[in-house]
Amino acid sequence: NGIYESEVALWRATARASPHKARPWNNLGHAYQSAGDMERAEAAYRMALYVDPQYWRAAVNLRILRER
Repeated sequence: NGIYESEVALWRATARASPHKARPWNNLGHAYQSAGDMERAEAAYRMALYVDPQYWRAAVNLRILRER
């Protein structure tokens, strides 16, 4: 199944299916970060916070990303 060929592909599909939920965007950010794509990771964390400004996990992940 092509959707699950990578963690990024899985969470990208999940974020598309549930664009108004912060968790998939946060997890997509983590997948991008793990894959070394910091620019896309930051964009996904920001989208998670846009969807839910109180989603603390995305705020923490964004802060950690910026500190590196």
